Amino acid sequence: MDQKWDNFTKDEQDFLKDYAAQTLIGEMAQAEDLKQNCNVSFQYAQTHSTYIKDWEKTKAQMEENLRTGNIHSDFTPEVWKEMINIADQVVEKKLQKVRNDFQEKFGESIYNYLNNDGKAKSCFGVVLLFVTTTGILSLLV
Repeated sequence: MDQKWDNFTKDEQDFLKDYAAQTLIGEMAQAEDLKQNCNVSFQYAQTHSTYIKDWEKTKAQMEENLRTGNIHSDFTPEVWKEMINIADQVVEKKLQKVRNDFQEKFGESIYNYLNNDGKAKSCFGVVLLFVTTTGILSLLV
């Protein structure tokens, strides 16, 4: 058992253990589905980016619910915090799997398509450069 769980009751420890296991199973299944069914490198990388953005939004909502006391009555704030920590660790494992699987599947780094934060590179600069150099911009004005 995780040492930081010593301050939780036996029921809370059991719940957190189950939550960690179920969260890991679900997230890894999603990553494996991506590996099995996505054969387009750009789309694969974009999905990695989406996973990050979705988790950031979910985590922010969970933290806001904690801050405002808007959590289910079955959970103490400490359990809720630990659920966030568990999910954060699981999502990081999932993202690492996606990055490793990308390298294996496409033979290149996923960061060829992503910024250092793991989110998709903006296409705006490329489009603007194309528009500027081809003269299409003058046609649009």
